[in-house]
Amino acid sequence: MLPIQLHEIPESIIDEVGTVSKLEFPRQGHTSDVGILENEQGRFIIKRTKGEQYNSWLAQEIRVLHSLQKTSLLVPSVYRFVEDKENNQSWALNKHLNTW
Repeated sequence: MLPIQLHEIPESIIDEVGTVSKLEFPRQGHTSDVGILENEQGRFIIKRTKGEQYNSWLAQEIRVLHSLQKTSLLVPSVYRFVEDKENNQSWALNKHLNTW
């Protein structure tokens, strides 16, 4: 089974990226589900965490990425961060950097 199903992605993230033509999953660790969304606009990274600890880690990651945007470092832009407290999960949508 795929870690993230298209119908699970929050509507606000789908609104941000538009129609998804491809969703793939690179090898990853155990703290989150990570996918690469692709559409006519390009490629995006979507990340989902579940549980209080991992949700707080993702929120911290987003805060750090926002802070690093002010530097000359090459870091992905954060398009959307969604905290789904009802389902105890969080979502992040970032720009895909082709240089990684």
